[in-house]
Amino acid sequence: MSFAVVATVATVATVVNTVNSINAAKDAERANQQAMGMQREAQAENRRQMGMQEMEFNKRNARAPDAANMIAQAQQAAKTAGGGMGGAGSTMLTGPSGVDPAALSIGRNTLLGM
Repeated sequence: MSFAVVATVATVATVVNTVNSINAAKDAERANQQAMGMQREAQAENRRQMGMQEMEFNKRNARAPDAANMIAQAQQAAKTAGGGMGGAGSTMLTGPSGVDPAALSIGRNTLLGM
């Protein structure tokens, strides 16, 4: 065999090997993309199932407010606020008598307070 024939055969073998490597890489990329898609689907399904389980847990462990107790506490607080006088005018800030108008004056006469 001549050197040219050997070189041609080696070149052809190299080209075939390169093409096979490229095809194998493309196949691996396709398989990788498919596996990633399947993983995303599995994660989405898992999130959906976790949400359903959480809703079922919340249904089983639902708590209702104790409205009667809240009303009784509010009525008791209204009776005892302001030394027992209570009422709508009684708050923690003003007391049962409200705000003294003289305390609102800042030392000058204006028409705003009149």
